[in-house]
Amino acid sequence: MSFETLKLIAQSITFKTDLLKKIISPVSLHLQKQLTPKLKTRLEMMLHNIALGIECNSSTETSNLFIFVYCLIEDTITGSRSECKENTQSSPDQDSTVRKTFLGLGESGSQNSYILTKFALDLLRNRLKSIKLDKEDEQLVKMLDPFVDLLRKCMSSKHASVLSATFRCFALLVKLPLPSLRDNAITIKNVLMEILQRAGNSNGHLVTSCFKLLADLLRGFRISLSDNELQMLVHTPMFVDLQTNPSPVALSLLKTIVRLKLVSHEIYDIVVKIGELMVTH
Repeated sequence: MSFETLKLIAQSITFKTDLLKKIISPVSLHLQKQLTPKLKTRLEMMLHNIALGIECNSSTETSNLFIFVYCLIEDTITGSRSECKENTQSSPDQDSTVRKTFLGLGESGSQNSYILTKFALDLLRNRLKSIKLDKEDEQLVKMLDPFVDLLRKCMSSKHASVLSATFRCFALLVKLPLPSLRDNAITIKNVLMEILQRAGNSNGHLVTSCFKLLADLLRGFRISLSDNELQMLVHTPMFVDLQTNPSPVALSLLKTIVRLKLVSHEIYDIVVKIGELMVTH
């Protein structure tokens, strides 16, 4: 079966969990095996085309997609029993169907389940980008609020692809007045700082995503940074390189720090040195 065929099938079916199970099952079965780089790439391409089809499927209602994504992330990240239902009228049997769709992976499958997690996160992000994120839409806020804790769990993943996808989802959710996000903003900030610390001298996409989300949290929730956290930030490569190779993301974060008056005495000299750069960007 070609990748394009998978896309057409996902685009044409009626959006229901049992049908999606049949489409995704070939990938799930392969996750039971030890993956070679070639097979891993092929599975990711299969899921990518399935996602393209789902996004173009006229029967894919946003609420049902959110439920599908939530259950898939929950089962692949935590391995816990999903309590999701396909809709408010779902029976216990339907709930069991949702759970069985994404569980039952063996030891090797559990190790590879992050591939499905990334697939689900990408579905969530693409849908969030395609709909109007209306702060006044109480139903939308209610549907998305449970994702905060789920995404926070995703931040424990050891896979950079899952972390980056998680940060991109959070970057969209911070636009909404989600109670759980407000309550967990400091916790999320702390995890971001831990990830940045582990990243060391890395200057890649993961660090960039961390900086973007950190700036969003600081702006949106007026949380603070300790002197130690500020010191750690300014010693990251993106901050060190500000004077010679300024990064727009690092500059944006720095402007946010200064605007919120979080600057400590220890880094005041650094802020002064790049003040001219801040004026020109």
